Amino acid sequence: MKKYVRVEWQHSSPEEPVVSYSELNDERFKTRKIEVFHDERLVYASRTESSFGTTLGVLPIAEIARLT
Repeated sequence: MKKYVRVEWQHSSPEEPVVSYSELNDERFKTRKIEVFHDERLVYASRTESSFGTTLGVLPIAEIARLT
């Protein structure tokens, strides 16, 4: 079953995303991702295509707990 992860960062760097959405497969490898920047620019990556040199990670994503 696919899982989805949303991560938010609080910073002021225009070069780093402020939100990342990832789709994970059963082994927790990213299969798709979208990153959002302060200026509302979006970049993406999947197994077959990407924008602006964005890539998927080579390691699985560890289980994470929701932090509040």
